[in-house]
Amino acid sequence: ICVSRDLGALPRRTKEFAALVARAKGVEYQPMHPAKLTFQALRIHLNDEFGELRRGLLAGFEILKPGGRLGVITWKHSECALVMDFFREFEEARDDAPQLRWYRAQEGAPELKRAWALRMD
Repeated sequence: ICVSRDLGALPRRTKEFAALVARAKGVEYQPMHPAKLTFQALRIHLNDEFGELRRGLLAGFEILKPGGRLGVITWKHSECALVMDFFREFEEARDDAPQLRWYRAQEGAPELKRAWALRMD
């Protein structure tokens, strides 16, 4: 793309851009068009799809009643990773959860707020 730009030969149509990407990437081992992932990345960026997903998840949590459930179906790995990271930020343990009992049994452990989570990396 940069070489085409420097030569003043940037594509003006989608098909031309797809052909440019295909030439740059060469033959793919998967049975899909070589420019598919490039167009997907552009679409995700231009539509702020990950930002929209985060805002949608946050809105869901804001209207969720205590004891309620929120289900999310993802298709791509990147979406799944984003959803999992989001849920990890908001997870809470029940008062009878084993890790909460363990934490409270630790001498000198600071008191936890009502909403808390232990990072288990």
